[in-house]
Amino acid sequence: MGGGLSALGAGLYSLGIPTNSIVEYETALKSDQFLVMAYGTRDEVAQAQRLLEAAGAAQVAAYQATIPRETLAQHAFMHGNSCLTAGQFAEAIAAFHQSRELNPKHPYVAARLAEVERRQQAAGATPPVNTPV
Repeated sequence: MGGGLSALGAGLYSLGIPTNSIVEYETALKSDQFLVMAYGTRDEVAQAQRLLEAAGAAQVAAYQATIPRETLAQHAFMHGNSCLTAGQFAEAIAAFHQSRELNPKHPYVAARLAEVERRQQAAGATPPVNTPV
């Protein structure tokens, strides 16, 4: 990685941004300029580049991210937890399955899927009518 990178620089480096670009971006930020980052499909990235260029961006660059599968799996897992908390069960299930697909050894996915099922059943359960208590 090379010495002298800030925490931001180290983060950019971990995403696969070349060191010479990182130094340039850090210098620009210190000069009160800003850095816009986006993540998406190839088409979404192309659209973002066109929009930034049309808006007069000083520089536009695209990089192929090198995010480790474990990190992507963790993000999917966290998204699943957020969806579960919000009661978005189908989205939670999809996120947990994505997490398991990215990292089959993730220790808590099976438990979270069981929790989704339990909460789904509890949310759909209605108390019996005219049942003495």
